[in-house]
Amino acid sequence: MRPRDWFSVGIRLMGVYVFYRSFHFWLILVVDMVSRSEISKEFGAAQSPTSDALVLAVGYLALAYVLIFGAERLTRWTFNEPSPEITRKESE
Repeated sequence: MRPRDWFSVGIRLMGVYVFYRSFHFWLILVVDMVSRSEISKEFGAAQSPTSDALVLAVGYLALAYVLIFGAERLTRWTFNEPSPEITRKESE
């Protein structure tokens, strides 16, 4: 495999890791919401989920999407290769 291929695989694997981290923050958010609802039933506290877990979960999910589905574009940009559309137009 060429270095370009390894780079593309590495970006996709990083995307899978970031997706896993996003899932982790979603679980933290759900556990926090459930625990706060139980506490609010007992003590009458206002139910408010933590916003930082939600922001991190959404941010990591967006980054995972970019890394997984945009790996080929990032690889072409990094290795300074033309887009396939430009190459097709030039060959015609």
